[in-house]
Amino acid sequence: MMLCIDEGQDICENQYLLLRDINSAHKSLCFNIFGDLAQRIPGNVNLSSWEGLSDALSAKYYTLNENFRNSQEIIDYYNQSLQMNDKAFGLRVKKVSGIEPVHLLNFIRLQVLLKNRTALIVKDPETLPLPVRGIAKSEPYSRYLSVLSVQQAKGLEFDTAFVIDAGMDHNEKYIAYSRALSELYIVIDAGEEEPDSVNLPDVQPKGENSPSDSPIDCGGCDEKEDSTLLQEPNSISDFLQIFNKNNLLIVRTSWTNDFCFKISEVNGDRAFGVEYLNGEIYRKTSFGIHKKEWILYSGRSKDRILDGEDK
Repeated sequence: MMLCIDEGQDICENQYLLLRDINSAHKSLCFNIFGDLAQRIPGNVNLSSWEGLSDALSAKYYTLNENFRNSQEIIDYYNQSLQMNDKAFGLRVKKVSGIEPVHLLNFIRLQVLLKNRTALIVKDPETLPLPVRGIAKSEPYSRYLSVLSVQQAKGLEFDTAFVIDAGMDHNEKYIAYSRALSELYIVIDAGEEEPDSVNLPDVQPKGENSPSDSPIDCGGCDEKEDSTLLQEPNSISDFLQIFNKNNLLIVRTSWTNDFCFKISEVNGDRAFGVEYLNGEIYRKTSFGIHKKEWILYSGRSKDRILDGEDK
């Protein structure tokens, strides 16, 4: 009989011994335990050491410090700031950034527009201003955003995490930082510059933009000549049969800001490249090439992006 236990650091030695004794009728009882002592939270029941547990259970233990989940930038950040030594095997995505509280909702709004699973992690959510606490309950934020304590966030993962780490100890910071798979933002000077009131931006979720709310600023383009390609969605695969990818900028029909996507390479059924926001590099990402959800981008930043690529 095998007992498989995850988050093994949250069970103390006496509880393991109780589990062993309860199942003592099984002569071939085997424990398979996974855990991380760096994710112990003060005040919880915790394991003191793997060495003590391995002695108590007459078991072997192995240390694994390879991280395949988080981006390399996130791993580098917590290694340096928390004096850890995890080996990074994830992709390079985006540098960890610090943002001021007054800009927090604008950054969250971008993540909601991108339909990214997003978390706002804080020592105690009750200390947040009411409008900030309430955004996760309002549409469309409730679909993509979670406001969580470190305890609530433990064991979960998100595309993007915003962390207010004031008051957190070493382990709580590690837990909070490592919830982000791709993008991590540290909210600096939390509680000092928060506005008295926050007006929630009017966010329209992907796939629900009205015909009158065009995602494209034509910027003087010839609407008659480009009307088919601008208005009728095509797949990335369709565009690549017609255009050279080096000069191709496309945008999803559901994007309502000045976003666009430039392809750098295609591998199998996915196109890899860079997203731009207002003409600036936003992040490296990839999309499937067969879904008909793309139109040509002719927005105000087109020339700026293409000129920058030529330099």
